[in-house]
Amino acid sequence: MSGPTTVWRMRALVLFLSVVALTACEPAFDRERWASARGADITDSPRGSMVCPTIAAGVVPGATREEIRALLGPPDNGDSGASDVYSVGLEFTAPDEILLSIYYGDTNVVQDVLLHHDWGVEYLRPRTPGTCGGNWSFVRSS
Repeated sequence: MSGPTTVWRMRALVLFLSVVALTACEPAFDRERWASARGADITDSPRGSMVCPTIAAGVVPGATREEIRALLGPPDNGDSGASDVYSVGLEFTAPDEILLSIYYGDTNVVQDVLLHHDWGVEYLRPRTPGTCGGNWSFVRSS
C-alpha cells in the first residue's frame, strides 16, 4: 500500500507529531522577561506563564535566598525578612491577583513556595511525575 496517498498521510502524521512535541515543551525561564514585569500592569504580566519554569530553574525548597534573588531579582514587596513575594499576574478565570510567595527559614533557605489566589493557596509539593518543574506540583490547600 504505497503511493501518493500514503506519502501524504505519513507527512501529515510527522507534521502532527512535531506540533504536539513542540507545544508540549515547557518554555525555559526567561530572567529578563520576568524582570521586565516588575511594577508593570498585572493584566499584561508575562509572569503567569513562567511560574512552572521558575520551579524548573530552581525556586524550590532547599534553595538559598541568594539563589532565588539572583534568579528572580528583588521581591516586589521589598525586603520583608521572612518571605519574598512576587506578583504573578491575574487569574485566567477570575479578576484576582496571583502572588508567588517564597518563605525562608532562619538560615535564609527556602522552606516553602506558595501561590496565593483569592480562593485559597496552592503549596509546592514533590510529586512523581510533577506537573511543574520535574517532580514538583502545586497542590491546593484543603
